[in-house]
Amino acid sequence: MRLKPSYAKAMSTLATVLFEKKEQEYNRSVQLARQAVQQEPKNRLIKDTLDKIEAFVDVPYSTNVSNDDAIAVVIGNKKYDSDMIPAVEYADRDAEVMKKYLIKSLGFREKNIIFRKDAKFTELFKVFGDSHDHKGLLYNYVKQGKSDIFIFYSGHGAPDSNTKKAYLAPSDMDPNAIKHSAYPLEQLYENLGKLSREKQAKSVTIVLDACFSGASERGMIIQNASPIFLETVQPAVTIQNLAVMTSSKGDQISSWYPEQKHGIFTYHFLKAMRDILVTACPSRVGGYDIHTQGCGNISGPSTFGYQSRRNQLFMTKNEYLHKISLRRYGNSSMYHWQDIILS
Repeated sequence: MRLKPSYAKAMSTLATVLFEKKEQEYNRSVQLARQAVQQEPKNRLIKDTLDKIEAFVDVPYSTNVSNDDAIAVVIGNKKYDSDMIPAVEYADRDAEVMKKYLIKSLGFREKNIIFRKDAKFTELFKVFGDSHDHKGLLYNYVKQGKSDIFIFYSGHGAPDSNTKKAYLAPSDMDPNAIKHSAYPLEQLYENLGKLSREKQAKSVTIVLDACFSGASERGMIIQNASPIFLETVQPAVTIQNLAVMTSSKGDQISSWYPEQKHGIFTYHFLKAMRDILVTACPSRVGGYDIHTQGCGNISGPSTFGYQSRRNQLFMTKNEYLHKISLRRYGNSSMYHWQDIILS
């Protein structure tokens, strides 16, 4: 017996009502919206409702995964002390939601997550160590031979115009003295390498939603600089069991997604992670395998689009999921957003 169209419309309407409650009823709203589409697959309004609900990433998919010894550093640098440095819209939101995913989807314990907003110069060195001593706060958290390490940073990156080396920009960075007031990306990789070898970390995953060209969505962060972007030299990465994912190369800009209030890269990283978990596809995320039963199809648009003016790429969902699922076993890998679509 064929169900009446009004039944599908009622489910779709209820899904919208539940969606407004966000976290409390989100999973139920997704379920109802999908059922409505199954009953009336040609109804554009019902399909639009599902697309809208599934596009929202701020509610992580809860799993029974437990990774009690995993350690994470999550940093969102939105506001900068200098009037010459524009804010990074949504960096704080990126960090907050990433922390939720680590806890609810990947089984990290909240006490094992070093969480910082608008981290200052001294805080970055305190967490990651410096050139004289790599044993920072992160080092002390990691358990010998037991810990996966996950690093997430959303905020400005910055280049040294003389050496072309890349830096993470703390909230109190001086744009006229980047070399002396920012944290070297090369130092981050070097210290993580030492930590990984000495502590025998099970895996190291680094996700950077930052660009190092000296430019941003709101203009240049290097004063008196040419509008031509600086192409920074990316440090060599030699850490075993490492995956690095960045939102851009040295001469590109990392963009925002105002409709979803996230950085573009962070948004699609979270979306891909949740889609993998929701569809029960086995994947390797944050250094370990997640195995569930079955593997369904992911609904929604087949492509995310292409943003040529910022030279930042979107990709088909299958291409993105294939790369972003962090399938790597024993070897170091570095993925740039642009490389993924071109590979």
